[in-house]
Amino acid sequence: MELFVRLNMKSGIKSVILLTREPDIAAYSNQHIRFSDDCVVSNIPTT
Repeated sequence: MELFVRLNMKSGIKSVILLTREPDIAAYSNQHIRFSDDCVVSNIPTT
């Protein structure tokens, strides 16, 4: 995860998309988008 954090913060990459079911991995993000049956059911900024 530190690699993704460095890429996002230092190398000018604006977005990193990561799909996970693990809450500890999702905690690294600054936005949570939840899907159900191929539809967005929530889009919540975490910062």
